[in-house]
Amino acid sequence: MGLFFNYDKPGKGIDKDAPKKKGVFLYFELFFRKFWLLMKANMLYCAVSLPVMAIYNFLIINAISVYLPNDTQGVSWHLSLIFTVLITILWGTGPATGGFTYLLRNFAREEHVWVVSDFFEKTKESFKLGMVVLIMDIVLLFLGINAASVYMAFIKQGIGFARYALALLGVLFLFYTFMHFYVYEFCVTFENKTVKTIKNAFITGMATLPVNFLISAPVTVLTVLLFGHLTPFALILVAFLMWISFMKFPVDFYAARMLKRRFIDSKNGESGE
Repeated sequence: MGLFFNYDKPGKGIDKDAPKKKGVFLYFELFFRKFWLLMKANMLYCAVSLPVMAIYNFLIINAISVYLPNDTQGVSWHLSLIFTVLITILWGTGPATGGFTYLLRNFAREEHVWVVSDFFEKTKESFKLGMVVLIMDIVLLFLGINAASVYMAFIKQGIGFARYALALLGVLFLFYTFMHFYVYEFCVTFENKTVKTIKNAFITGMATLPVNFLISAPVTVLTVLLFGHLTPFALILVAFLMWISFMKFPVDFYAARMLKRRFIDSKNGESGE
């Protein structure tokens, strides 16, 4: 299939006098133009991220097994795979997400990139921030799962405040998720210290809440609906071949072009899109 060869070689190209596409029209044009490169990047990212995804899956399947102790049909395993894929899409897997984000950012900005070499180079450059964010992710995922279990137990006992505490926990994790949409984008685009990068990403995530909802909702719904009807083997195969790239690309398409427009083009005096 030639997935590990360069698909950016000269071809017929696009008429330089053709009107410039914007927004969703540009997104779909780039999606289909970069289709095979997205698959290539997806497989590379999944291969490198397997250890982290295994940790996510371990935490999730142990949490689910508490509610399904006598699961004889593999429901716990299936659900844990779905949630693992979702967390990988929405949160990432540490340093490798820096390299992956760099690829998707360049696809979105229509800039050249060497998939394999640039992936590993940017993964190495993103190592410090990626490890900090990954440790935060694992710790907060563990604490969040346990806190949710406690609150749900309290709800069953009729303790009123637990409902509000559980809702607040969900909101906080939603805000934390939106921070991830920008933290690796800032990392591969600007040279800032780790704490400042995380702070800027959190502020940007809060400032773009409506767009973040519009992007994350279909990504979540499509993933749950599709993978809910696949066997575990088919789920793993689809996730490894394409799905993480396909679902993360709309997130990075918006984030990359928004940061370029607001922080790079505006500083250079260029007009926005």
